[in-house]
Amino acid sequence: MTSAISAASPSPASWNVLREGRSGELMAVVDFSATGRSVATFAELVTLLGTGETVWETAPPPFGREAGMTGADHVARWLDDLRADGRPVRAVLGFCTGAVYAAALAEGIAGRQPNPPAVVLLDPVLSDRELLYQQYERLLGGRLSAVLSQDEAGRAREAGRRAVAEAAGELDLAGRLSALLREYGGAALTRAGLDARRSAELVGTFTAYLCYLAAAAEFDPTPVWSTATAVSSNTPDSGLNLLSEERRAALVGREIRLAVCYPDLLRSDEVARTVAAVLAS
Repeated sequence: MTSAISAASPSPASWNVLREGRSGELMAVVDFSATGRSVATFAELVTLLGTGETVWETAPPPFGREAGMTGADHVARWLDDLRADGRPVRAVLGFCTGAVYAAALAEGIAGRQPNPPAVVLLDPVLSDRELLYQQYERLLGGRLSAVLSQDEAGRAREAGRRAVAEAAGELDLAGRLSALLREYGGAALTRAGLDARRSAELVGTFTAYLCYLAAAAEFDPTPVWSTATAVSSNTPDSGLNLLSEERRAALVGREIRLAVCYPDLLRSDEVARTVAAVLAS
C-alpha cells in the first residue's frame, strides 16, 4: 500500500502533491477539497491505490482571486504547471464537478504528449444555475441553520431564488449568492460568537467553491466523457443517478455502478480496486 506524502513535500504553485511515485508518470486528480468537509477526498483514495504514479491534485487559486475567473483561467493555471514539470500524464480523475474540469484538462494534456491520458469520472456532475443554488440552499439548511432565524433563512432563500432568475450567467450568479451569504450568514455567524477571522474564512471558502462551480459551466465535457469511464455511487441525488437511464448511457463511454454512498466514494477500497483495474486496462 502506498501512502500519501507528508505536508512538508514541495508542491507546484497550482497543485497539491498527494504522492510521490516512482514510475516517471503523473496522475492528475480534480476536486475542490476544502478543510473540514465530511465527504472523502482524493488524499484518502490515493492511500488505497497501488499504482505507481506521482499524484497531483488541483488547488484553487488563493482566496480572493477566484472572483471572475473563467473555466479556461482555472485550467490554464493547472496546465502551466504540468507543462513545466514535463512528465507524461497517465490519467486524469475528476470527482463531482471536477469531472468537468478533468475533461478540459485531458484535452489540453492530449495535445502535448503522444498518448492521451485515461479519464475516470467519479460521480460526475454538470454545472449549471440549479447546481449553484442547490449548494447555497444546502449551506442555509446545514451549517447556517443553527445561527439563522427562520425569518432570516426565508429571506435568504427568497433572495437566492431572485438571484437565479436575474443573473446574467453562472459567474454573475456566483457573485450574487456570495454577496447574500456575506449579508445574511456573516452577520449571523458574528452574532453566534464566531470571530471575524473564522467567519471570513467560512464565507471565503464558500465563495471560492461557488466560483469554481460557476466557471465549470462554460465547458462542454461530453466529447471527452463519451469515451471515459464513470464510477457511480448509489446515492440517488448524486452524479449520474440524477439522470434518466437513456441520458446517463449517452453521456459517458462506460459506467460502473457500485454499492458505495457518495460521501464515501473516495475512501472506498472497492472504488480504489475499480479505478486501478480501469487504469490497468
